[in-house]
Amino acid sequence: MVGAMVPSDPVDVDVADPSLDSFWATAARLGVPVLLHGASHSKWDAYGPSYLAFSLGRTFDTTVLAAKLILSGVLDRYPCSS
Repeated sequence: MVGAMVPSDPVDVDVADPSLDSFWATAARLGVPVLLHGASHSKWDAYGPSYLAFSLGRTFDTTVLAAKLILSGVLDRYPCSS
């Protein structure tokens, strides 16, 4: 495994949920990067022109995802092994 990618707003899944601990543990154990990717099914398309969905919406979604991973303790429990 070279790495993995997680969408910034996965449908019906909270990436900081404890049910995904095995995913984060495996990535940490293997020492592989997990890319936080702006989702292609973003809800932001409904709020204005496409440039807003790409520049503002996906940036916001990815920031919220990163904050969830930090504040929930996922990154403390499964640190990068660089």
